[in-house]
Amino acid sequence: MGALMAILLIGTGVFLWVGGNRGPGAAGIGGPFTLENGSGKAVTDVDFHGKYMLVYFGYTYCPDVCPTTLNAVADAMDRLGPAAKQLQPVFITVDPKRDTPAVVKKYAAAFGPSITGLTGTPEQIAKVAGEYRVYYAEHRTGPGPDDYSMDHSS
Repeated sequence: MGALMAILLIGTGVFLWVGGNRGPGAAGIGGPFTLENGSGKAVTDVDFHGKYMLVYFGYTYCPDVCPTTLNAVADAMDRLGPAAKQLQPVFITVDPKRDTPAVVKKYAAAFGPSITGLTGTPEQIAKVAGEYRVYYAEHRTGPGPDDYSMDHSS
């Protein structure tokens, strides 16, 4: 009986060890997208293949968490030195009404040359946000057309 238990335990251990050496699985978030960069040029996820993407969703009128996070990203890129060439930070707006290509370009550039800013149509933003499981919604703060902020996951 003891020999049978030992064989079962060893067999189970080998099975788990072999099955556990497959490496990391595919990410459960993300997917193909087409958006616009700061020059109005179409950019897809394929344009970033060969690099690790660090994707951040926010908006240029964000008063706190967005600039704080993008400053942290810029600082991390500086600290990485030459290894930073393997990483591509990408800022995707959740406010395409205000965040035109030119606005996103200027905003991303304020945090350093390595951050790529992207925008798109409301439909494109909804699609990519859904693929990355990002929540966002307009929050009205007054009666005017620009009297709003954006609630978003961060």
